[in-house]
Amino acid sequence: MENKSVTCNCSNPMFHKKVECFDLDNIPIIGNFNNQTIIGLDNEGVEFISQLKSGIINLENLNKNQQELFDALKENGYFDHNIPMYPTCAYIHITDNCNLHCVGCYSFVSCRNEKKDLTTDQWKLILNKLKDMGINLIVVSGGEPFLREDLSEILRYIKEDLQISDLSIISNGTMAQEKYEKCLPYLKSISISIDGYSTDTRFIRDPGIMPKVFETIKYLKDHQNKNGSPEVCMIGTLSKKTIPYMENYAQLSKDLDIPFSFSVLTVDHNNPEFKDYILDEDAYDKMHTFIKDNKEIVVNDSLVGNVGITARKCCGIGKGIISIGADGSIYPCQMLHIKELILGNILVDDLKEVLDSDKNPCHDLTVDNFEKCKECKYKYICGGGCRASSYYQYGDLLHPEAPCKQTEDYFKFIIDSMKKHFNIA
Repeated sequence: MENKSVTCNCSNPMFHKKVECFDLDNIPIIGNFNNQTIIGLDNEGVEFISQLKSGIINLENLNKNQQELFDALKENGYFDHNIPMYPTCAYIHITDNCNLHCVGCYSFVSCRNEKKDLTTDQWKLILNKLKDMGINLIVVSGGEPFLREDLSEILRYIKEDLQISDLSIISNGTMAQEKYEKCLPYLKSISISIDGYSTDTRFIRDPGIMPKVFETIKYLKDHQNKNGSPEVCMIGTLSKKTIPYMENYAQLSKDLDIPFSFSVLTVDHNNPEFKDYILDEDAYDKMHTFIKDNKEIVVNDSLVGNVGITARKCCGIGKGIISIGADGSIYPCQMLHIKELILGNILVDDLKEVLDSDKNPCHDLTVDNFEKCKECKYKYICGGGCRASSYYQYGDLLHPEAPCKQTEDYFKFIIDSMKKHFNIA
């Protein structure tokens, strides 16, 4: 069917409040901003949505096209009013202690190895509060979490007592195998942070550790092959120094048959210590070009390659996700463990009240309020990018993310390809 630049209104109570229609470069879209799904519409689809809105259509007498669209809407939650009111994913940093000294560590705190950890019982109290709020996905991080002697008991409590099975952990891969072995039965996945792509390469981590890291990865992969779980993943830090070697990391992933992703180094742009690591315009260009050609490699916190076309008004900061510091501090994101953005302390504060408070700077974050984003035709599939990246560069949660040009080029490439495939003018 011919497509024209038209819009539709989906304010009917049949649709939940986070369903909206918008135009995406002459393609009418109905988007579910709760689960980020989108459905492209032709003229007949636009008319059908309008009829649903007005209530004038008989749902018992739909034609084939209408029934297929209605089933797609239902299957993708457009009529599901049970929208989570609070985050469903939490990062918990169960210790600040770490045996490494990585440049730009996202959870670095001063005097980290001199701090006293919270007790096992305190963490169980925190976890009870997270469970009561509806958290159903937990990522355990640090510091290095395997430094805690009670880690297996904390993981057991999460999986068996709280019945949260979507449980992952991040490690630097340098711990003794017996420490991993005690914890593996409770995990859905384990991610090993790597620096180099071989035993003799390094960029931000301590020298001499890569042979041990690869030994750990091999041990974990063998365990996965024998037991079926947990899934082993690798995460590398993407900086200006590692951009030229993205192909080497991709090859490493193929050689080891282990999924790999990059995490962009997100640090204060005003700190001279990081000036040789921060991605610049040229580095972003190279990153985006590589990802478009190597779709099996994911860049976390980036919209290029791994997200595709989804309905977004913001990243998950303080809404889909929260982060708990090693002292119980509540942060809106695992990448923003900074004093100015502490929302409260989960040990003494009511978590829902903290998130609902007017003092929560993430409470009403939406791309409609972001500087320079309001008029962008891609705003509802971009969502303004990573808020942490924007904050560290501009000191502002409302500023567009730095690689705006590259993201726009990527979405234009994807949409042009879609229009060509479906013969849309």
